[in-house]
Amino acid sequence: MAEAASDQKPLKRTQELDGHNINYIEESNVQRKRRKRGGGNRMEDPRAVQFKRQLDVCSKESDWKKAFELYMAHDNKEFLLIPNCYNTLLHLCSLIPSVMDKDSEDVPDLQGVDIYDAAVKMFEDMETAGISRSEASYSAIIKVACRTNQPDKAMEWVPKMIVNGFEPRLRTYIPILLAFCHQKDLEKVFEIYNKCMDAKLLLAEPEYMAMLTACMEAGNTEKAQYVMDCVKTEIPYISGDHEAVVKRWFQNFATKPAGVTGWDVLRTTVSDEGTCSVSGNTLKAIDLTPEERSTLAAGIGKLALERESEADFEGFKEWLKKGPVKWLVDGANVGMYNQNFQHASFHFKQVDRLMKYLETIVPEGDGKPLLVLHSRRVSAGPAVRSPNQQIVGDWKKRKVLYTTPHGSNDDWYWLYAAVVGGEESFLVTNDELRDHIFQMLPDPKLFYRWKERHQVRFTITYTEGVTCIFPLPFSRVIQSLDDGSWYFPIGEDEGNPESEWLLVRPTK
Repeated sequence: MAEAASDQKPLKRTQELDGHNINYIEESNVQRKRRKRGGGNRMEDPRAVQFKRQLDVCSKESDWKKAFELYMAHDNKEFLLIPNCYNTLLHLCSLIPSVMDKDSEDVPDLQGVDIYDAAVKMFEDMETAGISRSEASYSAIIKVACRTNQPDKAMEWVPKMIVNGFEPRLRTYIPILLAFCHQKDLEKVFEIYNKCMDAKLLLAEPEYMAMLTACMEAGNTEKAQYVMDCVKTEIPYISGDHEAVVKRWFQNFATKPAGVTGWDVLRTTVSDEGTCSVSGNTLKAIDLTPEERSTLAAGIGKLALERESEADFEGFKEWLKKGPVKWLVDGANVGMYNQNFQHASFHFKQVDRLMKYLETIVPEGDGKPLLVLHSRRVSAGPAVRSPNQQIVGDWKKRKVLYTTPHGSNDDWYWLYAAVVGGEESFLVTNDELRDHIFQMLPDPKLFYRWKERHQVRFTITYTEGVTCIFPLPFSRVIQSLDDGSWYFPIGEDEGNPESEWLLVRPTK
């Protein structure tokens, strides 16, 4: 039976929204039925479009309060929101001032409605509207619960997200951990900490410092000692904001060795030779142990075999057994150095300049440096030009080139070779090595410790030629010396001579 003609005719309407009169056309019954069958588009309703525009302004300005008021004034029966508005709303709600913030006196509340309850309503409205929730949706509402000082409610969402197929991430657990630290609920703090460890999620300085503060506030010396041991081994430096936390630990909780009456805590600088300006001590270079290096190599090899051709990578491992390679060169990184301009391409000449320079500085007995390049780099594109073919031919003749096969990621090859090369090996690259493949390693902490001692950076200019920047003769990490003193780098000033450190030394 045909629809009545009167039902098909759209009606012109005017509605006041946010102080403005908005003209729109109300959908007819036929349009409404088509939309419910999936043939419609929420974007067609001008009120939804206007709502999104206003919300986008709130998002740009991080105005959670205005977004909250906008949502509370909206009635789902009048018009449906555009789907991504819900995640934007949840994100903005997660920006509310927290009871943990220094300048926040209380949990915010608007129009007599708790922000957390409103966020839950948004989450439920998504289900009613048939909009799928994402991991970001769950993480946002967990953050809202924590910022309103309700970490127990936040924990209730974790099993729900797991049931719905979303694995908790650091951004899931960290707000809960910090909220329990604020409450000094050590049992819950370590429950979340253990979940992070089980999931191989690595905590950073802010989390460890919050845990240490909570343990000290609760007067639990044993747990505080455990956290401080983690600080000394799991994080490379402290920020200036946490200097007072470390000072408090040593002056009020740290065990005093025999003959020690207390601890002096003061700032110092360390020269590029590793000499402390206050004590005259020389800091140490701290490398991986053979066991740790073997663990790191095994982890790299395992991940590579999961992603590379097994025959190709196993063949490469067998080839390396003929003798470790001491100097590895990330050819792609060198070839694209300073090529950040229009029509730039892989620069064979500067790679060749660096390789010839390395051959002049590599100690006798270390063998030749090995250039690792993907096969496409030497068989297509700029490689087909005659001058470049001559350069590639010369590399092959000198036996300094290893090409990885089609379909491979050359990163796995040079990284594995550099790690198995031993304590005297070096990797020449300006890459910060922070891509996702490095984050996938079983223990990224080991990798970054290895990188600090084995990465050689470089510069290449026509006037100055090639310069290699080697690791400092000491490790810029938290370390203790034989005289009982501790050194904590302050801030991430990698490679900066005369950088500031926190010196903690025993007084007798």
